[in-house]
Amino acid sequence: MPNHKLLLRRSCCGVLVAVLGWGCSPSPAVPAISTQPAKGTLSAKSGAPVTGGMIELQPASGSGNRAFGAIQPDGTFELSVMDVAGNRFPGAEVGKYTARYTPVMTAAQSEQPVVIPLPVTITAGANQLDLKLP
Repeated sequence: MPNHKLLLRRSCCGVLVAVLGWGCSPSPAVPAISTQPAKGTLSAKSGAPVTGGMIELQPASGSGNRAFGAIQPDGTFELSVMDVAGNRFPGAEVGKYTARYTPVMTAAQSEQPVVIPLPVTITAGANQLDLKLP
């Protein structure tokens, strides 16, 4: 004669393990973005380094990940890319881009981003970008 209490206990334990295991399964990982090292300088028309603001590379194709970097006081920047989960990856993806500079904003300013007319290309390996404002 089967022991109903033992059978019920084993069934409940099995269901509990299945439910807990299902709730604890890892979520699908967001794939890492493949980037190449990319850094550079931004100069004013006069040749003097631009001090402050942001540089942004937007894919020329209109789709894909944008790369961005803060301009340091000496005019240098290092690019990085952010995925949909908020993870930052240093560098930029291989491709052709349009560069845009956004100056530091103050309460008295209404500066607009400046498009840098020459296209930017990121290739495999280290990329040194020397950009100049129009």
